[in-house]
Amino acid sequence: MWEIREPGEKELVSICDMEKVSFSDAWSLKGIEDTSKRKEALILAAYDEEKIIGYVIAYFGGDEGEIMRLCVKDEYRRKKVASQLLLSLESKAEDREIRKIFLEVRESNEEGISFYTDYGFLKDGLRLNFYDNPKEAAILMSRELGK
Repeated sequence: MWEIREPGEKELVSICDMEKVSFSDAWSLKGIEDTSKRKEALILAAYDEEKIIGYVIAYFGGDEGEIMRLCVKDEYRRKKVASQLLLSLESKAEDREIRKIFLEVRESNEEGISFYTDYGFLKDGLRLNFYDNPKEAAILMSRELGK
């Protein structure tokens, strides 16, 4: 379907542009660039030809991983882009012997919660006032890999 690969340094600008459109707490270009250089981080992008249409950013430590961002351009939603990004991330995580992946999702993000639940993520808890703009709780979710 879509090509999934690690973006080149020049392509990180496209990810930053998507951040600004999609998140009220968008990461800066410098933050994305710094993350891309960390050995414990992984950024994967989905491409339609040479255009980035989605991305996932994760950190790994020990045998655990955490999804920091998962984003797909509006016009590509419900076309399995997020699914492909998530499955590619999980494959790479398993290569690193990661056993469990965590994430936080806004309490009001019913679409995101439903997506993660469909992929076997379970609700683990709630962090009150975790997000700003607007102030909102985060639902903590996790999924064991290799099951």
